[in-house]
Amino acid sequence: FLVDRQGRELPIQPDYTGVCIRADESERVDVLLSEDREGDEVVVDRK
Repeated sequence: FLVDRQGRELPIQPDYTGVCIRADESERVDVLLSEDREGDEVVVDRK
């Protein structure tokens, strides 16, 4: 599961992403995967 956080320091971006999320540098993006794939989720938390 690929998550694009946006906010790049280098002019490189992925060709494929599953989800695009705008996250600040002060935020952490966690991808939580379940075995049945129905409970997969993306969580954005403050650091």
